Amino acid sequence: MDFVLGEGQIAVEVKGSSRVEGKDLNGLKAFERDYSPDQSIVVCTEARPRKVGKVLLLPVQEFLDRLWGGRILGA
Repeated sequence: MDFVLGEGQIAVEVKGSSRVEGKDLNGLKAFERDYSPDQSIVVCTEARPRKVGKVLLLPVQEFLDRLWGGRILGA
């Protein structure tokens, strides 16, 4: 778990991988169990957004566009 946005609502993990696998989410899932964030996001270098269970995987630029556009934390 790399950082938390808002008041603990959004957990963000950053991976330098172009293909995130289930095992890559172990730390984030442990954080989810302990703190129950509203949303968990992995920022990575994959080509397209996708979900693994409840975890949203976002390419770096997509994450930044959504964050700066108010679509992650809200406006």
